[in-house]
Amino acid sequence: MAVDDPAASDWCNLSWTQWQPLEADFVRAFAPVSSGTYRIRRTGLAKRLTYIGQTGRTLRERLLALANGTHAEQCPFNDPHTAAPHLWLMVRLDRAQLEFSGTSVIGDLPTLRGTEDMLLWRHRVENKCSTEANHGRFYPGWSRPTNRWIGRGGIKKRGRVAERLADDQELTTFDLTEPALQGRRSGACRAMVETYGTVGAR
Repeated sequence: MAVDDPAASDWCNLSWTQWQPLEADFVRAFAPVSSGTYRIRRTGLAKRLTYIGQTGRTLRERLLALANGTHAEQCPFNDPHTAAPHLWLMVRLDRAQLEFSGTSVIGDLPTLRGTEDMLLWRHRVENKCSTEANHGRFYPGWSRPTNRWIGRGGIKKRGRVAERLADDQELTTFDLTEPALQGRRSGACRAMVETYGTVGAR
């Protein structure tokens, strides 16, 4: 596979684990027990990724939260994993089969977030489109749920679940996009180049 393929095992000069089903048993068996970044894709989809994330905890712990939410009996809230409601709807309504792959990244929170931002940028550059479930995107025709509990001033109430929008309600379109920025030495990209040498500098 080409090195600029977001599904490749050496994408952005990182060492990614092999793709495995996004299910709890496979996460326990194959997800690294370290901090890092991870990617989700629909099985069989060539290059476009569904989601890219990072965690300062262990990849196993974070991916377990995502797998459990994705396959829950009811659509989960926005926590403990913000991507779980979107993936839950994909599995239920599209019958999507999802896979995960991760890579260990050792560093502080800015390093992890910078790596995630760099990967999202590289995905835009290489695929000419963004991932399906990052950047606030949500399943078309549905409203995003809130956290399980919301409130201010110490007063909390149960949050809102995901709901289908009315047929006449205007939907946000994600088809119209601007070209990805091409800068090489600014922001998160500069930090990643300094950390990994050629990462994000192609």
